[in-house]
Amino acid sequence: MAVATNLKIDKEDFEKKIIEMQVALDGLTAAELDFIDGAVAGTGAASKAVVLDSGEDFIWPATGQLTYGGTAITADGAELNIMEGVTATTAEVNMAADESANTEVVTTTNVLTAVESGTTYILNATAPFVTTLPEVAAGLRFKFYCGALQPTAGDHTVIVHANDQATLFGQAVVAGVVILSTVDDTIIFEEDTTLPGDWVDVFCDGTNWYVSGMGQVALSIAFAT
Repeated sequence: MAVATNLKIDKEDFEKKIIEMQVALDGLTAAELDFIDGAVAGTGAASKAVVLDSGEDFIWPATGQLTYGGTAITADGAELNIMEGVTATTAEVNMAADESANTEVVTTTNVLTAVESGTTYILNATAPFVTTLPEVAAGLRFKFYCGALQPTAGDHTVIVHANDQATLFGQAVVAGVVILSTVDDTIIFEEDTTLPGDWVDVFCDGTNWYVSGMGQVALSIAFAT
């Protein structure tokens, strides 16, 4: 067997490499080094370090389980992908899905905001008060009921925003009679006439508000400019 006899090692370079390795490995134990040994970039394995591949991707082991904040994440990839493309905010999701969050009893002046869209308001006071809608925006919707305490000292009113005058259109069926709203600003729950359960619903297309509703007795619901 031939043995090379001309192998040369630069002592200074060799010593430098040794020092660099010592610095890099300083404080690491054999057990810690074992986490790296055998790790495959981009593919997870039990008791091995997480190493992303060149595309910054990583395949989680099929039998592994991720725990975050003390809670195990049991959803699979397909289930998590259901949320892809969702742009709704937390408030919007709660408003759409949580019935307790989208019902509110009101007893005094109320200025609504767009994030409250989808809420049903129970107007529940004998003293009159004003509810102001937010500025027009596509998709906004609100519903208003007269509560058990109907107004007796004045009218409850729902008005459009100051920047949206003459944007209310639609109708309400009041004691079997259709009452029209055309380029109005105000919905009126009439004092001493509106009864518990009378209601109106308003929806916005981004330009106008469209109203529908129902009142039990004559003159219980009206519209005005």
